[in-house]
Amino acid sequence: MSYVSIRQRRIQREMRQNIMRRVIDWVGQIILATIVGIFLSFIVINWLAGCGEQFPTDAHGNYVMGECIYPSDLWNDYRAPSSAGSE
Repeated sequence: MSYVSIRQRRIQREMRQNIMRRVIDWVGQIILATIVGIFLSFIVINWLAGCGEQFPTDAHGNYVMGECIYPSDLWNDYRAPSSAGSE
């Protein structure tokens, strides 16, 4: 069995701590980038949908409001109910 000095153990411990710090740093950066990406995507989606803007529809002065899309809309089911034929 080989002898491991105190200095070698300290160096190995510091290397393990540095690796853990790097892993935690990378995971934190990935989580932050994901959150920022989701936030910016909702801004762009609402901009494309015309959230809060009025669009003229005809010469009579009628307007249609642009739709706003919220994160809760992702879980709503807007499909028409399926019919089984004879109900």
